[in-house]
Amino acid sequence: MLRSAVVQAPSVAGFIGQLGIVLVAQDKHEQAVECFRGALAIDPGDPNSYNWLGSSLRALGRGTEAIHAFRQGLSVSEHDPALLLNLAIVLDEQGCTGEAVASYQHLLAVRPDSTEGLKNLAFIRREQGNLTEALQLYEKLVDRQPDLLVAHLNLGIELQAQDKLDEACQCYLKCLSIDPVMAAARNNLGSVYRQQGRYSEAITELRRSIELDDRQPIAYNNLGIALQAQKKYAEARTALERARELAPENPETFNNLGNLACAEEKFAEAIDWFAKAQSVHPDCAEVYNNLANALREQGKLDKASENYQRALDLKPDFPDAWSNLGNALRERGLFAECYAAYGRAIELRPDNPGYRWNLSLAELSEGELEKGWEKYEFGFACKQRQPIRPFKQPRWEGRSLTGKTILTWGEQGVGDEILFANCIPDLTDAADHCIVECDHRLVALYRRSFPDCEVIARSDPPQPRTAWPDIDVQSPMGTLPRYFRSSFDRFPKQPGYLVPDPARVEFWKQRLAQLGPELKVGVSWRSRLMTAGRAKHYVPLAMWDPILSTPGVRFINLQYCDYAEDIAEMRGRLGVHIHHFEDLNLRNALDDVAALSAALDLVITISNINMNLSGCVGTETWLFALRHSQTWGTLGTDHTPWFPRVRAFHREWNQSWDQVLDDIADQLRKRV
Repeated sequence: MLRSAVVQAPSVAGFIGQLGIVLVAQDKHEQAVECFRGALAIDPGDPNSYNWLGSSLRALGRGTEAIHAFRQGLSVSEHDPALLLNLAIVLDEQGCTGEAVASYQHLLAVRPDSTEGLKNLAFIRREQGNLTEALQLYEKLVDRQPDLLVAHLNLGIELQAQDKLDEACQCYLKCLSIDPVMAAARNNLGSVYRQQGRYSEAITELRRSIELDDRQPIAYNNLGIALQAQKKYAEARTALERARELAPENPETFNNLGNLACAEEKFAEAIDWFAKAQSVHPDCAEVYNNLANALREQGKLDKASENYQRALDLKPDFPDAWSNLGNALRERGLFAECYAAYGRAIELRPDNPGYRWNLSLAELSEGELEKGWEKYEFGFACKQRQPIRPFKQPRWEGRSLTGKTILTWGEQGVGDEILFANCIPDLTDAADHCIVECDHRLVALYRRSFPDCEVIARSDPPQPRTAWPDIDVQSPMGTLPRYFRSSFDRFPKQPGYLVPDPARVEFWKQRLAQLGPELKVGVSWRSRLMTAGRAKHYVPLAMWDPILSTPGVRFINLQYCDYAEDIAEMRGRLGVHIHHFEDLNLRNALDDVAALSAALDLVITISNINMNLSGCVGTETWLFALRHSQTWGTLGTDHTPWFPRVRAFHREWNQSWDQVLDDIADQLRKRV
């Protein structure tokens, strides 16, 4: 019919243009282009024909000609919204991003409620890293069309990218209120819950997302990460392997499998996964960072540093990589460089408490006590200091305690409680009354050692005494050094600050005497919690031959976990008997262990609770220690300021324990 109309009235541009529109609907763009050109030859002032011409040329892949057509139309009608939108779209496709942005901005000035304009410009700004403007655009989009799903979804994505997780969560919930079966929104909601540490809720949402659409690699990846966080490693691996089935060459999945292997301390496997990720995406900074983490856990600090630096070459504004590089440099003893790395991380993310915590450990490791203790307070915010007790009294901030009652409470582990108890005598002198809440195994020892204090056992919920109105302020024990150990001259010079039961000390001296006249030496070589990061501080008993073969010594077991096989192996191989008191619970009877430690002539140990117990009762103690760059508790010294009778035998990060073992054996022969 239109062809007939054109034949009968060939000078009517509208008939030719309408024919072109029908041809577009049939994807006959070559013929449509001829029609639109014909219509414009008759009526060169019709912006609509220019718009259709440009759109057909774009459909044919003739982007440069399309841009020319849209611009010709704008020369006729410079504020035409359709021409401005289509010109912006094709400019962006042709890589002319700056001109595309200008066209979108012109469009929004003409028509501020343009959904496509707001959405597309927000996408460009997000790709450019301008998250602030992208967020503003998505917010405008939501204001104009409250029920537009994509607007809420994209706004949530932008908020999540800026770590505004609560707001992002609300966007995804809005999406689901409009469309409860929107798989992408459920996946993103699960991802936010995971970032917030709400792992059970995250897993629930991610499983729902997968039920709605089981072909989403991203949902399986997110599920794997959430399951890993709950240490459900087998389930996490199943989810990640499913993600790999769906997208066999997805570097994100390889990266996540590498992180899972790291969590399981399978570092060689992790490195293989990271290598696969790099084979697909060789310039991914996150993969280099994670590879460096695996190498650092293996003790390969120089190679780790190289890979952190490679990550930063690719992504200079990567705060986690800067902080991780700082950790590796600190452990190598390169303090000036590590301070610069931490400083850059903090500059990029000043709200991240973990970076300041890492900096505190570096400062303490170098003996910068005032600076280090001040930043040590960030440990709670980054969950390195636990538990946080639910006390209502205000935190003590170093002000005068005259006329006041203070409650101080243990944190981290029992060894840390013993270490920080070094400050309790100072606290008792400063306050009118001091209440100490501690691990129940320490109550008897603390009551005897601090007779002026009220000592109660930690419980959940806390004992009612901790809520009495006479308590003015409260403080975690790890905060006390900030006010009482800000310089080395403020550390006590006496050998011990905890008092074992004198009767039990005498009892253990008699028991030890029955074993013979030899020097009585307590030994401990491992911790209950064995991780790769902690294992580098420990010395397997199988390596102790130079020490255990020393004549004139009776060795006494202080190892409170996993000791039987080690002792049996040593006896069978070397003929050395390490005596174990079967009637002493080395894990729970800490008051009695302290008495035994006081009765010994010497203790040789790695850095675990036995070092703290023997040190705090004043027994001569020899400590296997990594150089102070990795053992912050020595505070940059060659000894332990907390315990005057603890002597540290150091090794460097890139050395074995062999020389330390020989040195201790030599000193032990002299001691005998």
